[in-house]
Amino acid sequence: MELDLELRNAEPISINRLKTIWKSISGKPFPSEKIRAFVVDENEFDRIQEVLKNYAGIRNLSIQEYEVDSPLNDKDTNAFTTVEIWPDGSKGFLIVIEQESPLTIKNRLIHELKRIAEKEITLPEGRS
Repeated sequence: MELDLELRNAEPISINRLKTIWKSISGKPFPSEKIRAFVVDENEFDRIQEVLKNYAGIRNLSIQEYEVDSPLNDKDTNAFTTVEIWPDGSKGFLIVIEQESPLTIKNRLIHELKRIAEKEITLPEGRS
């Protein structure tokens, strides 16, 4: 099965918004060429989770959330960060946020960007 992470009907989150949030949580330089973030509807969010769940190349489908392993396809999951390979072969972070959630988009961005800033999620070695 080919990994289809092409987002459908996705609303991009601006680099400026990401930078503003990053500056509020980290003193490290913002890796602007390494992070993309999008808001998607519930159906698209569920589709992406299903693609990731069924892709043979993914070995770990749980994420540490508040010191508890949570399965990626848990209905309580409303945002996640994964590593993606871009057309030029470089690697970056992809943040996907479900539009419908009791939490604000800003709160979910803070959470996901903290995971990157604190190196809970890292880019694999090699070209990045």
